[in-house]
Amino acid sequence: MKPATLIATLCWLSAGVVHADTVVYERQHELLVQAIQHGHAEGIMAGALAEQFRQQFGQGELLARADIVRHYTRPDCKRLLLVLTHRSALVEGPPEFSMRINLNYCLAGAPPALLEALP
Repeated sequence: MKPATLIATLCWLSAGVVHADTVVYERQHELLVQAIQHGHAEGIMAGALAEQFRQQFGQGELLARADIVRHYTRPDCKRLLLVLTHRSALVEGPPEFSMRINLNYCLAGAPPALLEALP
């Protein structure tokens, strides 16, 4: 585990936010691969994406969930719904901000060139 991830995880653990079964993802690719392989994935984002959300929306955790919404003939590619939710630690303003993204994604980490949906 990278030092930054370890520090972030320890901070969340000390705050009582992370449970033993909570997964911390350093990159979005890890979350999306888990969703393709298991049908869904969820956890807390760390790393650059989480830092961008903190800069924009203030301190707080970035929750992530990815679910398959469509299967394609290529088994390594799926249409995914990615939901990112930033829970603000600030008292002022809305308590959370959510972003929903639909994307085609393959295990190799790129969108597919051509896809055919399964019936």
